[in-house]
Parts: sequence; structure tokens; C-alpha cells
Amino acid sequence: MIKMMFGLIQKLPRSLSAVFWLAASILYADDADIRIRVEPFTVVDIEADEGRLIESLVTSYIADMDGVELLTGDMEHDLYVLSGSVTLENDNHVLRLSLDAPNKARRQNHAYMYKNAGELALNIRSIIEEYFPKTVQIAALHTVEGALQLTQRAIQGSWQGTSGVEFARFSPAGRGLVFFSSGANMEINWQIEENLLIITQVSPQNYRYYYPLPESAARELAAEAKPMIWRLALFEQGTILRGTWTASSAEFGQDKKMSQVVHGKAAPAQWKRISP
Repeated sequence: MIKMMFGLIQKLPRSLSAVFWLAASILYADDADIRIRVEPFTVVDIEADEGRLIESLVTSYIADMDGVELLTGDMEHDLYVLSGSVTLENDNHVLRLSLDAPNKARRQNHAYMYKNAGELALNIRSIIEEYFPKTVQIAALHTVEGALQLTQRAIQGSWQGTSGVEFARFSPAGRGLVFFSSGANMEINWQIEENLLIITQVSPQNYRYYYPLPESAARELAAEAKPMIWRLALFEQGTILRGTWTASSAEFGQDKKMSQVVHGKAAPAQWKRISP
């Protein structure tokens, strides 16, 4: 099965589906690209073909991610470097991924263990979709120059943002409310970690969070979606919160019907203070 899958990997098509996002995924598309070089993987105690298959799958799925550009050079100062290894440990196949931020300012490591190469190969897509976008976006936030010190006082007040966020307000107790342009509102929790404001959806899913999707598709998406998360840093004399917004999204096939729900996609987000 491994050799058959390796023979097919070069024929993997890019997604033909149209991915519906809320407003933020389009507003900053040109500025959102993360530039990545993938180094050859290290393969230990498994067949070389199995290692090449895993590396090819990882590279292919990363290339299909929104906001990511794969490069071959190493001269660019803003280039991220992904390295990996596939090893046999206690009869299990272990994939390790390591992402170095520009100038090695920050490294993100993670390991995944499966019973065999086939099982690992079948789970590569979910590994990339669930973990990798958040890893890249968090690393990007930590290497942005000019972020101000975040405090509870610094975020008090009202904010207006992208992602369909019409109005948001934080309470001192780590709670808050987000109002969407669709008319829906969402209860949130917030906390400050490593100088990032982490905002997490608390309210149950509501199809109106996914405007401008058609109502039927929005209801399908809401039934399977995971909680939204914003990761924001403070800029411009405390008037701008900028970072990423992670949410589930719907993919549509050529028949214009929803083909699947994709979790963990990250898009740029920016909130502007509108009152103290």
C-alpha cells in the first residue's frame, strides 16, 4: 500500500473547492503569506520509500494551505524553516516536525506517533490542518516587532474588528462579548499568555457566525464547527489588536455542495479600539 500511495503522491491535485471565509480571510490576503522552506526529512530505521512518502505528503498539504508560500532558497530574512524526521520507536512510526521562525527567534516542536507508516500517512492531512496553521501563526506573532506590553487595563474598552466582528468588549473577569455584523452575539473568555491576548468562544455555535455563507450551508458548518479562537498582540499606542483568527470553514466541491468541514484554519485579524 505504501508503494502505491507513493506512486500517486505526485498526482495529488490542489483543492478544487471554494473555501468560504468571513471577511478577514480576504482583506489581508497579500500580506498574510508565511514563507517556508522544507528541509529534507531524516529517516531512521524505516524504508526510504516510506520516509519519502511522509515528507511528500507533509509538503503537499502545506503547499495547499492558505497564506503559505513554499520556497527553495535560504537567503530571505523572513523565511521559516520546517525540518522533520520519521523514525521507528518501539515498533511505532514517529513523525517529528520542527519549525524555526526567522533568524531562529523561536522554535516550535511537535511529535506524532502511529502504529505503522500507512496509518501515519493517512493522518498527515489532519496533522497539518489542525496543528501547523496555529504553529506558524503563533510563531509569526512572536517575531513581529513593535508589539506593546499587554495588560488587563490595556485591553479595556470597546473594539471593532475584521472577521465580521462589529463590536467587542472585555470585562475585567476574563469574560466578554463579541457582536457580529450578522446580528449574532458570542460570549467569550479571554486571557493573556506570553504577551498575546487569547480569546476563546464560549457560546454554542450559531449559523449566523458564518455569514455570508448561505443559511443551509452555514447550519451544516455550525453543526460541526469547533470554537473560534483569536490570538492578538497590541500595537500602535494601544489602539490596534492584530494577529490571527482560527475557525472552522466549509469546502465546496464542483457541484457547489459542501464537501467537508476543515478545522484549524488561521486567517489574519485586526481589531481597532473605538472607545476606552
